[in-house]
Formats: sequence, structure tokens, C-alpha cells
Amino acid sequence: MSNLKVAAIGLVFAVAVASPRSAMALTLQCRLASDPVEAENMGRVNRFAIDEGNQSVGMYLPGQEAGSPEWSYQEREGDVFDQKGDVFVVRSDVTGIYGSGIRAGFPHSFYFNSVTKLMTWSYIWKDKVTRMQWQCRP
Repeated sequence: MSNLKVAAIGLVFAVAVASPRSAMALTLQCRLASDPVEAENMGRVNRFAIDEGNQSVGMYLPGQEAGSPEWSYQEREGDVFDQKGDVFVVRSDVTGIYGSGIRAGFPHSFYFNSVTKLMTWSYIWKDKVTRMQWQCRP
């Protein structure tokens, strides 16, 4: 009986590995829907470029060119100013796309709900948690 369970588990695992899904890439046009407390310029963000394949997110202010985000979140080697570097993970499922990581030593996370079209971004800075929301359209 236990051999049957192992075989069944192995079969399911093989099927999951044999059928990888494609990574999601998404550009969202957004307007701020929340009232951020400590957001400063981040509250002016009106576009997100999310790329699951590259494990990255770019946040754009009005008028910024594609490829030149105000803030970018992705894995990055450390340097003189930040020896630890950055790490960021992006994943998607049937409900939307989400991610989290560390940028310049501060934790960030986001979730875009593909049904409600609501982007929620949270981060910790100066011992405060800030949560912002945007209403978006792909």
C-alpha cells in the first residue's frame, strides 16, 4: 500500500515538472486609491511594470520613459553603499501576481488582484508600516 502512495506522489510530481507555465509580464496603468501616510513621491506612482520571468518590478512616476523607473525591485549584487544587495521574488497564480523582497535593507511586498484590479503595496521604513493601494488596468 505504501509503495502505491509513493508511486502516485511521484507521478503527480512528474506531471507538475513536465508542464511548466509561462512567466507573467504585466504593465499596469494605475491611480492612487488610498491615502498614504509616509509615501512622499511613491504616492505619485501611476504605472507598474511587473516581470515574473526577470523577478522584477518597476514603479514609474508620470512622464517617465519605459525602462527608467523611479524605483526598481529585483535581485542586485551589493555595492559600497549597500553590501548586502537586494533580493526580490515575483510569482503569479489564478488570482493575480504578487511579490516580496528587500530593497536597500527595507522589506517590501505587493499583490495585484486580477479580479478587482487593485494593487496593494506595503513596506516598512523608519519603523513604520506603510500600505498603499492603486486601482489599475492592464
